[in-house]
Amino acid sequence: MSCKLGLDGISNELIKCMSSNAKKYLLTFINKCFEQRRMPADLKSGRVKLLFKGGDTRLPINYRPITVNSVFAKVQGYILHT
Repeated sequence: MSCKLGLDGISNELIKCMSSNAKKYLLTFINKCFEQRRMPADLKSGRVKLLFKGGDTRLPINYRPITVNSVFAKVQGYILHT
């Protein structure tokens, strides 16, 4: 089983396993970002990674770009869009 890490080096599984108290601090942080309409620069950046879909490795069309973000940015995006 591979552990997928966000850009910040934190796994999604770690967030899921956090205690209720730790989740409250995370939620407080995210709420402050919304209230201030600001997000730390480190959490706004992402890294584009190319995933090979299959076929000839020399053809760019056989790759799909994905963006690797921080786990906190993913959580914030999830809250914003639900």
